[in-house]
Amino acid sequence: GLKYELAQGDGTGFLGGIEAALIASTTIPTGSGDFRNSDWQPAAVLATSWELAPTVGIGTNLGVARPADDRTRYATLWASVVLGVGLNDTMSVFVELYGFERVENRGPSTVTIQTGLVYLISPDLQADFRAARRLTDRGVDFLAGAGLSWRFGG
Repeated sequence: GLKYELAQGDGTGFLGGIEAALIASTTIPTGSGDFRNSDWQPAAVLATSWELAPTVGIGTNLGVARPADDRTRYATLWASVVLGVGLNDTMSVFVELYGFERVENRGPSTVTIQTGLVYLISPDLQADFRAARRLTDRGVDFLAGAGLSWRFGG
């Protein structure tokens, strides 16, 4: 994937303080057997954030994807809003509410809440840990995950 910065949030006022980025990504059909999809899975996200206080921020994501399920392409949309609180210079916590128009072809729409911890290993490397629970009748009931993000060229 690639991320392109649209706004740095260096202005004044609500809109002048916005940070925004466009993220484009895809999976690549590699691997074997049940662990791969035979098609590319493209997606794009508009991510925005605002600093509410020195250690509190709010963010939004609006995404669209065009995945393939059994060689049938379909469109899916999602949106989220997240509140993050910095605990110290290297650690923060967050709570996020997000919804998917559908996760699979002809699948259900879902709404999920998740919370997690983000740890800044260095200025260019961070780890995150999260757990989520669905709020709707259908969809994935519980999710736990971890991630690692590396910024290069920054």
